[in-house]
Amino acid sequence: MSQEGVTMLGERLRAARRIASLSQEEVGRRTGVSAMAISKYERDLLTPDGERLVKLSEALGVAVTELLRPPSDLTLQPLSYRWHPLKRRSVRAAAAAQARVAEWLERYSTLEELLGDTILTSVSDLRAAVGAPSDPERAALDLRHYWHIGDDAIESVVDVLEDNGIRVLAVPNAAPMNACCYLFDTDRAAIAVSRTLADNESLCPGDRQRFSLAHELGHLVLGPDGPVKEKEAVADRFAAAFLVPAASARRELGGRRTEIAVAELALLKRKYGLSMQAWLRRAAELGILSPTAAKAGLREARAAGRQRVEPVEIPFEEPQRLRRLALRAWAEGIITESRAVELSGCSRRLFRSMRIDAPSAIHARACA
Repeated sequence: MSQEGVTMLGERLRAARRIASLSQEEVGRRTGVSAMAISKYERDLLTPDGERLVKLSEALGVAVTELLRPPSDLTLQPLSYRWHPLKRRSVRAAAAAQARVAEWLERYSTLEELLGDTILTSVSDLRAAVGAPSDPERAALDLRHYWHIGDDAIESVVDVLEDNGIRVLAVPNAAPMNACCYLFDTDRAAIAVSRTLADNESLCPGDRQRFSLAHELGHLVLGPDGPVKEKEAVADRFAAAFLVPAASARRELGGRRTEIAVAELALLKRKYGLSMQAWLRRAAELGILSPTAAKAGLREARAAGRQRVEPVEIPFEEPQRLRRLALRAWAEGIITESRAVELSGCSRRLFRSMRIDAPSAIHARACA
């Protein structure tokens, strides 16, 4: 094996192990070698033979061809992790999330380059479009106008982000992380969001996902400066303003209220994809409800068991652009089916079903 091949193999092995959240000892036990040997493989001090390479691919859950792919020059910087406040931040979880995002972005960029279909939106452009980064309400409105989405309800936050050059990844399980935004290639943006909740590992409701995506968008647009607690509060305010602009909230609720009926909150949640509890907080921060009235509404929600499960279900939004790019590249004969399966992250069975069955393509979970 050439020196170039050895180098790329070590990098791929280390990334695959991190994605799988395995230690070197665990990989060693699965493949019948010592942790020291795994360490040497990853540092390119030792080269596994063909039989051992197959065992490594099986232990890590990746194809041998994936391990032998050429190295990438992609740079990746996490900008803001959202960790569950009751969960201790895990170094292994952070490394696994970042390795997964880097590998996914690499495949994504490869498909864009093959098709000549790269949306060149920079974070600098987004920040320049925002006139008052210290004012999250104004910043959210400026960005909506920059993207020409007006003041109405957003049907799909994922579609808006993907259409405007922000890559979105739905990670199967990233606990204790809820979501994270990344800069890659210095000035381009990606957001990863977990399909499961960090507190109880149940499926993430669509309204929670939408708010997390908008929150991470706030970090991208408003920048990383300031104390952590303050940054999180500002990003929350940006997210609420992005999903429900002040003018829309006042149009829906009126100028001043003493109470908002549960049924009204449910209908507003269905229309805007913002949780009923978030609507109460939004009404309070805009002065439509008094803080006392909002707190009373939130207490009532807790007493009725609506704090964890609300009566209106908002579906989880599936990122689709990567899947479309893979299907397009295959349909145009640019890549083989095997290469399309590899780059899309889908199983061969799912990719084939999407090719021949439109409903399965529409309703299938996005490939990661």
